[in-house]
Amino acid sequence: MKKVPFKVSVRDARFIGREIVATSQGAATELVNDAFDKDAGACATFLLRRYTGVPKALSLQDFVSLSAALKEARRYCSDNDGTLELVEGLDDDDTVSLTKGLDELIDLWVVDNGNVMSPPTIEDSWMVIGTDSKEVGAKSDGGRILTGAKGIGRFALDRRRQKCEFYSAEENSREGDATDLPGR
Repeated sequence: MKKVPFKVSVRDARFIGREIVATSQGAATELVNDAFDKDAGACATFLLRRYTGVPKALSLQDFVSLSAALKEARRYCSDNDGTLELVEGLDDDDTVSLTKGLDELIDLWVVDNGNVMSPPTIEDSWMVIGTDSKEVGAKSDGGRILTGAKGIGRFALDRRRQKCEFYSAEENSREGDATDLPGR
């Protein structure tokens, strides 16, 4: 008898993820748990403002994020090269409102020194919803009892942002492999 794999649409996976990982804080915790499961001896989280002032131009992706939270974002107008340039002559109140909205565009970095995940491991294990890898091996290579059980760490990505870049590098390597992961 042929085994038929179970498939989940991206839309449904996002819905499930948003129900399981309810807050941005929970999303960050899931990503730190993943570092623990990869035997990281150190893990740091950084919340970095993307902009320190009002930029002269925004990427389309940042404009969409900003316009969802701030109606003043419409004061940016399209340019030929795919960026959105700020309209000249904003008054002080508009600049203050725009600055407050831009302050909410924050990048989350989780940096650890855990075991490397190769691109195939990322694709075949980490990005698989509810993978049984933790049932097969309940301990990490370093002997830690694995913290995650539902395979929901990747849902933290959807909770945090539209796009994620995942870098993994071998020990003593100067460069790592980057993997673009899906987002909203």
